[in-house]
Amino acid sequence: MSEPVMKASCYPEIVSLYEELKEHRRDIHAHPELGFDTDRTAEKIVAFLKRHEITEIDTTTVKGSVIAVLNGTQPGVTVALRADIDALPMPDSSSNPWKSTVEGRAHTCGHDGHQTWMLGTAAYLSAHRDFPGRVVFIFQPAEEIGLGAAAIVKAGILEKYDVKEIYGGHDEPFLDKGSFGFKVGHLQASADIFLVEYTGLGTHGGRPHKGLDPLPAITELYSAYQTIVSRKVDPLEPAVLSICSINAGRKDNFNVVPAEASLGGTVRTFSPAVRDLLEENMKRMAEGIAQAHGVKVNFK
Repeated sequence: MSEPVMKASCYPEIVSLYEELKEHRRDIHAHPELGFDTDRTAEKIVAFLKRHEITEIDTTTVKGSVIAVLNGTQPGVTVALRADIDALPMPDSSSNPWKSTVEGRAHTCGHDGHQTWMLGTAAYLSAHRDFPGRVVFIFQPAEEIGLGAAAIVKAGILEKYDVKEIYGGHDEPFLDKGSFGFKVGHLQASADIFLVEYTGLGTHGGRPHKGLDPLPAITELYSAYQTIVSRKVDPLEPAVLSICSINAGRKDNFNVVPAEASLGGTVRTFSPAVRDLLEENMKRMAEGIAQAHGVKVNFK
């Protein structure tokens, strides 16, 4: 197994923090929290910051968040660093000793690591305060449900501290260890979620004509959605439409035609125009296929 820390590339102070940072990340990984309900995670973050003599800390302005401020010894602007801290509502399929102890919750998107990076940064800067201006550390909850950043902005954090620049990062398992990825222009896309629900009339599988089967409609919609990016979007414009769930009936019912079927997923775009284009086509297709099959539709 390779060395967990690339010591030749790290400041000695960062290397010396390894055990403390490792312990924090593994503890958070074992105790994942969702949405804005990240009180335990916030407590652990606050305890770490205080151990490293960072005491200007706000945990009340935005539920589940930690906002910490560190002033440099020289005049300058305010720069914010941001890390998300919430987990996902899914099982932890790893076999690590520090795997999730909470059923149905896991840090599978790396937010346990993101907050740990920022804690290491905070500890280093606290020990080396000869920088200009000040740094605001934003430990943000509710990233996975798309509400945390908006809550931070709405609370006026950026205006309160007159933040001029803000930086964040995301783990990338497909990069080699020690490598960083970046590009000019947009890097992270907007993230939208969608759900299409078809409602028909359930019946016995041996008498399908007595009901109104939503399954042919939902499967037709699945195929139709695959054509939107390939046939409706300019090939030079990035766009992703991923269907991540299809639900209907019960897997142990072999002779019941279900009354309801749903399909859901995510859309990722860089351009507001492309974002609108996808939504318009998705809605039109969902409604048109529903009409063709005689089922009711709820497009969200």
